[in-house]
Amino acid sequence: MSNDAEPNLESTDEDGMDSPLKPTFQDRLNYALHSGQSLIMTETAEWERLDGRILDAIDYEHEALSDEGNPRWFFKHSEIRKLQVWTSQGWSSEHEIVKKVRNEPWPKIVMWFRDTLDQPGVLLMDDRHPGVLEVGEQSGQRKQDRDAAMWLLRDFVRLKAPGQNSAANSHRKTLIVAGPHLNEVREIKHEMLRLDLPHPDEEELDMLRSDVAEKWELQGEQRGGNNSDLLKAALGLTIMEAETAFNLAIAETGGMGEEAVRKVMEHKKEVIRGMGALEYIDDEIPLDQIGGLDVLKDWLMLRKDSYSAAAVERGLSSPKGVLMVGLPGCGKSLTAKAVGSAWKRPLIRLDLGSVFQGQVGSSEKNIRNALRLAEAVSPCVLWIDEIEKGMAGGGTGGSGNLDSGVGKRVFGTILTWMQEQEGVFLVATANNVLELDAALLRKGRFDEIFFVGYPRKDVREQIFRIHLLKNDELTPDINLAGLADRTDGWSGAEIEAAVREAQFYAFADGNRDITQDDLYHCISQITPQSESMDKLQDMIEEGTRVGIDASSPEVPSGPSGGQRRF
Repeated sequence: MSNDAEPNLESTDEDGMDSPLKPTFQDRLNYALHSGQSLIMTETAEWERLDGRILDAIDYEHEALSDEGNPRWFFKHSEIRKLQVWTSQGWSSEHEIVKKVRNEPWPKIVMWFRDTLDQPGVLLMDDRHPGVLEVGEQSGQRKQDRDAAMWLLRDFVRLKAPGQNSAANSHRKTLIVAGPHLNEVREIKHEMLRLDLPHPDEEELDMLRSDVAEKWELQGEQRGGNNSDLLKAALGLTIMEAETAFNLAIAETGGMGEEAVRKVMEHKKEVIRGMGALEYIDDEIPLDQIGGLDVLKDWLMLRKDSYSAAAVERGLSSPKGVLMVGLPGCGKSLTAKAVGSAWKRPLIRLDLGSVFQGQVGSSEKNIRNALRLAEAVSPCVLWIDEIEKGMAGGGTGGSGNLDSGVGKRVFGTILTWMQEQEGVFLVATANNVLELDAALLRKGRFDEIFFVGYPRKDVREQIFRIHLLKNDELTPDINLAGLADRTDGWSGAEIEAAVREAQFYAFADGNRDITQDDLYHCISQITPQSESMDKLQDMIEEGTRVGIDASSPEVPSGPSGGQRRF
């Protein structure tokens, strides 16, 4: 047990200044037990960490009560180990207080804890309950079991108040239901407090790192120099995942140096990829490799150091996020990838389509887990591509192609998270602004909304130059202005496709240099989407109404703000 169970309501910065912080998981658990909360649900697979947090909360409550009450007993029940109690020697199923009931089924354990036990306590129901607490359509015995579980949990809360039963200390009994796959249980959500255990922070990971180094008997340089990079690489992993990553890195590299940091990062990428809804993006794309969008790029570079200690000391608020709306192929996704490179932050892509896949009731769990992992990796950039497809049906403005209940709950979870989270910069992109929910466009959701339209002539010249220079294809004979004249209404992606096609054309004709005629020929073979897209003018008008133009009318000499067009 940790000796430091005091609430973490303040932190001290480098100059000794106190700054307020949000209550931590430990704070909230401390307050929950001290206030007499009856029912808590916690989604986690990290049993040992949860055990330690509960023991710390019991200590905190006992210190707060002083001589007014005995410390709580801590019981744990699981399907394999049955009922155990925490003692000075660890977990025991032989202690007199549990010996008679240790092998009873879990409903009887709950009733024993509520009605018979005459001591204050916490009962942790471990690995609960993939069948009993799942949501969705059920029938037969499974439905009866679930209905009985709902009745029992609700009854535990309502019949536990002081004076309503004979068990002493009844108001100091808390039931904690925990497991790695717990969905929201709407029947008892008003009686239940949900506290999900966050991923370990750098302090916890550093303790683990030290333990692993001792186990491997690492000495001197083998332990690495600045372990901050190693710990940051492990952020977002559970304790068991981090331990695996550290052990594999040492086994492969012989220590905890720079190469071990890369190995830990590779392991984390695999873990993130395994979640399904998240993907770690490695692309290193400089902002100067994106043609145009100067207003948007200036806005981003003006804020790239806003998460630094100096910015916090000055009192600057960290930016929450930016929404880029506009036409397909005009650079929104490319810019999203470049933000991570420019800000030197991890870039994680959230696939909303994957969030909605799986069993009934899993969508809410998927989005919670994804957002929680993004916060654990912070400071980072979270990219949601084509957000309108995932949010459609979330509110009155969407196209309604998702189940309204699930869509609205996921939509609400994201909106709430956007307002409350810190350390994650959200970059959202949308091709069809007409499908976006009005609540997403409301002032204050994002720091700014930018409209990304078709590039003007000078920007098209930039885009041709960028793609021709990539493979040293830009010769003195190529007239960029002439190419830009012939591609009015083209997107950047279509210009890239024309250059790529000209490369194949020149290669097939004796592997020679690209000529102006090659590019003109390939341009003539492509029909731009602007000539065939439905509702194109409506999308442009709505995009310019809700967002600042990402490109200025003329190239500015420094940071600029752009003008909102109506």
